[in-house]
Amino acid sequence: MKKSVLFICLGLLSFAGKATHLMGGQMTSRNIGGLTYEITLTAYRDTQGVPMNPVTTFNYSDATGFSQMNQVNLNGPTVLGNGVEEYTYIDTITLPAGGNYSVWYEDCCRNCAIINIPQPCSY
Repeated sequence: MKKSVLFICLGLLSFAGKATHLMGGQMTSRNIGGLTYEITLTAYRDTQGVPMNPVTTFNYSDATGFSQMNQVNLNGPTVLGNGVEEYTYIDTITLPAGGNYSVWYEDCCRNCAIINIPQPCSY
């Protein structure tokens, strides 16, 4: 009996450890005047996975050494149906000068059921 309970508990733990949520998303930028930009992240979550973070970080950098991290609050969610929710994070940044900048966001737990990329659990 103890072995059966232990086996069931280990099985549940291994299943819970593989819970994922990120289905995809996009980041867009919009110039709102001069060197000021509005950056929007739209992320899609599988509601069967872990919850989205209420706060995330947008990372900014350029080749000259400029680097900045901004904490961004969540707007949303919007329920799209079929177990999918849409989350939006919006940030406004004024860049120090003209140039080429990189903007990125990182989060764990890509949904393993995504079929349009190879090995989605590793992204």
